[in-house]
Amino acid sequence: PDLEFILGFGWKPYAFPQDGPVKEDLDAISTEKPIFLFDVTAHAGWVNSKALEVAGIDKSTEDPQPGFSYFYRDASGEATGWLIEVATEFMVLNKIQPISVEYVEQGLKYWMKKWSAAGITTATDLGFVFMGDVETQKMGSEVLRNVERNGDIKTRVYSSFYAQPGSDAVVDWKTLKGWSPDTRFVQQRILKIGVDGDASSKSIKLYEPYINDADEYGSSVYAQEELNK
Repeated sequence: PDLEFILGFGWKPYAFPQDGPVKEDLDAISTEKPIFLFDVTAHAGWVNSKALEVAGIDKSTEDPQPGFSYFYRDASGEATGWLIEVATEFMVLNKIQPISVEYVEQGLKYWMKKWSAAGITTATDLGFVFMGDVETQKMGSEVLRNVERNGDIKTRVYSSFYAQPGSDAVVDWKTLKGWSPDTRFVQQRILKIGVDGDASSKSIKLYEPYINDADEYGSSVYAQEELNK
């Protein structure tokens, strides 16, 4: 009851109908506090009406990546509470709880203690939190460096650069590696090129249509010309 908002993780999209989860079910829990729940893949979010209100989402709100990352809507154009893909998720989440270096650092220190207690020695950071250009992704490296510098790092981390459409992925990755050279605990090992999303939200691009939707082939964050290269 003392929480200003509720954040959660782990619901399974396959447990819901084709139109996904709806805000009204979370409104039954609270209409006064924003509720934001990542699904088990983190490729989709489920929010209540208050979360949409706090984020300023209405019929006129444009989708961040139309056709790929968007607000699922009903026949009237209202957002149903199902957020498809990361850009839309963080469009709402950052209004509820801004994802700052300090906030992520606090969470990392907490979970590293848990990992260490469970015997986990190595983790892979796939670059979801600070998505964007090199300068934005430097924030993720800054978190890891701060934790390491302060002696709080308990787990070896292989971090990644998440390539962005329209940029030279290799050049950007080398730039980040130059800014954040490898140490004993933190190493830039991965260039991640994510071209699409998750099957449950039909954001995976297919050669053949989805079995439950003969007109749907999915989508990609990259134009076909870029994929052909």
